[in-house]
Amino acid sequence: MLIGNIPHLILEVASEPSERDKYRLLLQASCLARILNKLRTPNAIPVIVMALYIDNSFCAVQYLLQPDELTTKYINQTYDLRIAEQCFRFVFQLYNFASQAKRANGTLLNPDGRLQAAKDKINAYRLDTITSKGKGHKREREDDTSDNRRPPAPGGAKDCFDNVSVHKNLAAAGYEVEEVNVGELTLLTPPSMRPATSRSGLSVVLKILSDSSGDELEFLQYLNGIKEPANHTIPLLEVIRLDIGKQVIVLPWRSPLHEVLLFRRCPGPDDVVSLCAQFIEGVSFLHNHKVAHRDLKPGNIVVDLKHRLPQLSIIDFNLAEFVEGEETMVEGWCGTPPWIAPEVGTKDGPAQWYSPILADRWACGEMIRYFAQYTPSPNRRQDLVALAEPLLHKDPRARPSLSSLKINTMTKRRLEADEEPLPKRCS
Repeated sequence: MLIGNIPHLILEVASEPSERDKYRLLLQASCLARILNKLRTPNAIPVIVMALYIDNSFCAVQYLLQPDELTTKYINQTYDLRIAEQCFRFVFQLYNFASQAKRANGTLLNPDGRLQAAKDKINAYRLDTITSKGKGHKREREDDTSDNRRPPAPGGAKDCFDNVSVHKNLAAAGYEVEEVNVGELTLLTPPSMRPATSRSGLSVVLKILSDSSGDELEFLQYLNGIKEPANHTIPLLEVIRLDIGKQVIVLPWRSPLHEVLLFRRCPGPDDVVSLCAQFIEGVSFLHNHKVAHRDLKPGNIVVDLKHRLPQLSIIDFNLAEFVEGEETMVEGWCGTPPWIAPEVGTKDGPAQWYSPILADRWACGEMIRYFAQYTPSPNRRQDLVALAEPLLHKDPRARPSLSSLKINTMTKRRLEADEEPLPKRCS
């Protein structure tokens, strides 16, 4: 479906009893989301693609997809179109999405010409389409269950939650791992992580620590041992030792930042500025306790929505480094483009020496600009952008300390006194 002459929505009505067409739909939507985000201007709000799947029982599943560096993240909502109230909500969401898509079109650089050029180039290869059933294609047997098997993890079967021994260890510790379906979450999340539920009914995230996880457990244990209001490190609930020689860390389930800003909370200016203030406060806490994160980005921020004022947490300390201060220098590229400071260099370029604290400050400047895009208040947006500028100075030594930043909001904290759950949630 075109919105402003740009494809933003893909629709599929169930045409196969196995619903394999749903997986095809998600693949197409994921590709479209990645293409549109390649067309947007730097630092613009990510472009969201909607995929709609209507099954044989007239239920509509609405997927909203946004690509990350290596994966595609999504949330989904199901509507029973036979129920008038749900049908109305479904149409209302379509209306809201169309408005958002029109705004996103303004951030795309020459989309008509670039999309047409890409289409012409692909057509020149005369490739079969994803739905092609022409001569020479293997016909799938009705009893073929290969699509129901989870692909192996990059590190081998022992890194995957499908390992029987891993399931036994987790069940003994009191955790029930949630099942995920191929074509949905399986293809879009790392195989080393899985949502689960504890015996007490608590929703958690289980993460198997691999050799590439660095000293993440050490950092989490160290930071969780410091009880300060400014500590926004994700709580470490438990560590489980597996028979396969690895460890699983148990973290509380919280909503991804991008999901909160775009879909879940309908944030007002106070919510956005409060989250930004909590983020700066949390990174400043890390630096004050001699820790540089080295991979600050929206994907490493989660939010607890069970409070009147959303509470932010910083996650993923795979690349973190203990430092003495901003004078400490390290060598080697790391992080996630485009959140990497210029002095860190490039992945394929020569190794550079840099201060991880000062590189973190640059990433914080980009993050403040990211938050600024989501506040509906022009004045607050302007204030946040101005606050970010000094942190983005090309000279790392010219970047101010995070503790010197003053974010003007009357709702910055109130966290300790605000333990009342929300009466209801925006959707």
